[in-house]
Amino acid sequence: MIMKMGMKVDKENDSVQYNDKEHLYIEKKSGLKCISVTTLIEKFAQPFDEHFWSSVKALEELVGAGNFAETKKKLMVTKKFDAKYVVQFGIEAKDFIKKKAEILQLWKNKNTEACERGTAIHKIHEDLNMGGESKELKRYGLGGKFKCYTNNKLKIGDQGIYPELLLSRISNDGMLRLAGQADLVIIDGKDVYVLDYKTNKTINKSSYFDVTTKKKQMMQYPLNTLQDSNYWHYAVQLSTYAWMIQMVDPTLEIKGLMLIHYDHDNKETIYELDYLKSDVERMLGYYKGTLVKEKAYEKLKPIVY
Repeated sequence: MIMKMGMKVDKENDSVQYNDKEHLYIEKKSGLKCISVTTLIEKFAQPFDEHFWSSVKALEELVGAGNFAETKKKLMVTKKFDAKYVVQFGIEAKDFIKKKAEILQLWKNKNTEACERGTAIHKIHEDLNMGGESKELKRYGLGGKFKCYTNNKLKIGDQGIYPELLLSRISNDGMLRLAGQADLVIIDGKDVYVLDYKTNKTINKSSYFDVTTKKKQMMQYPLNTLQDSNYWHYAVQLSTYAWMIQMVDPTLEIKGLMLIHYDHDNKETIYELDYLKSDVERMLGYYKGTLVKEKAYEKLKPIVY
């Protein structure tokens, strides 16, 4: 995707420009679109079958959990919904379609509300950090004269905090174009701390238990050693930010990755995450490999006149 002419630039660093409305990251040199860190990680999560789960939920609500229990067990094995179940329970098609539409709209509304709440909480923290009131320094026992930087350029060796830091990594051959924004980065000399604020209802370390395999659901290869839950998705996300920072200066040391969670009652929980550097490098290597293959296949396609 080539950069749109006249695209508003809301943020930029030396390599990438960002448009907030369309959530687009564009490499300056080529004008090509970058993949965001969150979008990349989503590629390795197991896909969510919206049709299946909304159908199951709709039928369960219409017939009652008790009456639906045995059928639900079967569906959890096959993961395929058939209209025959609607007929078997004597449910009118129009009632089923209406209920399913209500559930899908409810999910959409909840997602919108969650995004708006998350944006508001992020804004509060950003304003505090930019105003020199960062309590995150105290969480790590850091002191001294930390300066707030907002130009998306790291000052290695300095003491600085970087709210909403735009990060990017463009491979030498230009095939890998990666970008994202870390909620807060702290640099204390050569020590790096990456923090992120999350506002999900819950943070789940364990993933869905698949009754067919009798195992926890794992992420897709090459992240198939990690459980497919939001905790591990976020661990990869923060680790990718840390990796991009280290690519700026390999001598930097990643001292801490912190996930700060505010649940829907605004209760704060802090998770110290492991730096999954090897997982990040496997993910990026695999993804770049797919891009190389796609480019090769494109060359093999016949020219249509």
